[in-house]
Formats: sequence, structure tokens, C-alpha cells
Amino acid sequence: MLAIALATRLVPTLERDAAGLVEALRGRGVEVSGLRGRARLLSPLLAGSLERALNLAEAMEARGYGRPGAHASAAAAGLEARDRRRARRCGVAASQWVRCGSSGRREALVHLPGSAAGAP
Repeated sequence: MLAIALATRLVPTLERDAAGLVEALRGRGVEVSGLRGRARLLSPLLAGSLERALNLAEAMEARGYGRPGAHASAAAAGLEARDRRRARRCGVAASQWVRCGSSGRREALVHLPGSAAGAP
């Protein structure tokens, strides 16, 4: 579940960081266009991603994630099948949201089967 949550945050976070970098470069009078201009963004984007990963790892360690005896899966955590299905549907919906949002087509989201109000 953690991997799904982190993956759904990746694309919007990188887009936001890239937009901030482009704005900063334009503020310095540097036009970002073409392959060479976009290549300038790779190093700062990678550095920012690594910094976020280290911060997340420290926070997870502080909270005891991965400690011996900790629950490693939804089944071990005592989640019922109904809860696991809901979590999967949320993951699918989040991935569709990210995919459609990154291409500017949020209105293209489809209704997921079984996600109506009151459905298990």
C-alpha cells in the first residue's frame, strides 16, 4: 500500500518541481525550450527527489516502519477481504487521477465498477 501511495505522488511532485525550476530559470533570463533546455532540469529534479527520499526514509525509521514484528502485509495486519478490495479500488482511482491529471484530462476519469455509494 505504501508503494502505491508513493507512486501516485511521484508524477505530480515532479511536475510541480519542474514548473518551479522553469520559473526560476526564466526569472534569471534563461529560456527553457527544446531538449537542451529540458536537460538542465534533470540534475535539480534528481537532487530534489533524492532529498525527499532521504527525508521519507528518516521519517519511516523514526516511526518504526520495517521493525521486526511490524505488520508486513494487509493480511497480516488483520484487514478483511472487503477492506483490501476497497484499498485496491482507491489505488486504481488514484492512478487514474494521476494519469488523467498529468495529461490535462481529468474529465476523462471513468466510473469504477463497484465504487458506487454503499458498495463493499
